[in-house]
Amino acid sequence: MKVPEGLWACHYCRCVLCMANDDQGLSRCQHCTLKYHEICRPSLSNGRGNGAYCSETCKKVSAQLSDMIGITNHTEDGFSWALLKIQKDEPVSSQNSPDVLECNVKLAVALGVLNECFNPVKDRRTKIDMLHQAVYSLGSEFKRVSYEGFYTMVLEKNGEIISAALLRIHGTKVAEMPFAGTLPAYRKQGMMRRLVNAVEQVLASVQVEKLVIPAIAALVDTWKKSFSFKALDPELKEEIRRRSLVVITGTTLLQKPVVAAPPSPSSLHKQTEAAAAKSGAEPWWWKYTYGAPPLTDDERAFLETDTDTAPLVCSFTDLVTGKVSSLHKALCAGNSSPSVPCCSSGSPAAGPGSSGGARLSFVR
Repeated sequence: MKVPEGLWACHYCRCVLCMANDDQGLSRCQHCTLKYHEICRPSLSNGRGNGAYCSETCKKVSAQLSDMIGITNHTEDGFSWALLKIQKDEPVSSQNSPDVLECNVKLAVALGVLNECFNPVKDRRTKIDMLHQAVYSLGSEFKRVSYEGFYTMVLEKNGEIISAALLRIHGTKVAEMPFAGTLPAYRKQGMMRRLVNAVEQVLASVQVEKLVIPAIAALVDTWKKSFSFKALDPELKEEIRRRSLVVITGTTLLQKPVVAAPPSPSSLHKQTEAAAAKSGAEPWWWKYTYGAPPLTDDERAFLETDTDTAPLVCSFTDLVTGKVSSLHKALCAGNSSPSVPCCSSGSPAAGPGSSGGARLSFVR
């Protein structure tokens, strides 16, 4: 940035809400680390405060990320990933709990993986170890060398951490991933793609828009062609200027939009539970869907059919085996008989009052 003459305040020392140059009485958001005046901060819809956050959005994102920390997420191909962060604010009574100890041990191993992947990464002026500072989310009064707010993403195979990445989320606009590496024995086997996919999954779940990485010249094309990154947009450049991203000499910043993830079965379950709470009852079949793949439109239409007013035109078994089609469209149109073939006389009706054939077929 160009330093003006006379008295001035940099954008890091301004209130993010009113942008006034008054740097007195500023608080710092616990999530995005931007500063704000208490009087400028909006209150929550229920009249309560936001705590140490500049907005309801930052408070919500921080809570969502906190719920993910230390959870092992298994993938279909036998790998697993986890989002980690040093538990500095935990009460003394829980510092030695198994979950906290396991998280801290994994962080130490992840630091070893990153140290093996990179030459010693020292800040060009202070000479501090940037990897150590970021893994343990250490802050500083000097904005440029503050690594507070970093999360560590790890990829595991048979209990061994083989890839790791450092991730910091700045509100919902942008997240940065300055370091990511795979152990030499596992390189060129798709591990980085699995790790980046996990990072994107986390970012999508908290509705972050862009992921930014610093790429060395030799890998710019790889990140662009294999991972769909591209050069920074002018709009994002302006947003980054307001943030404090890790600066690595000799690298080029690249960006990638984060694709919103489809609702998970658990989130669908919560939505239906909320709707049921309003109506006073939940569908009889809903408890069988928890943890199962999402229902198709035809499956949902079948299960939601009111047999008191509309007779079933097929069994659930016929539906899932493909013997009927477009049930959802037919029922929505109010005309099921012409376009939906009826069951044969030997097919049992699988409604709520049946012996349970529909429910057994439904658990896939």
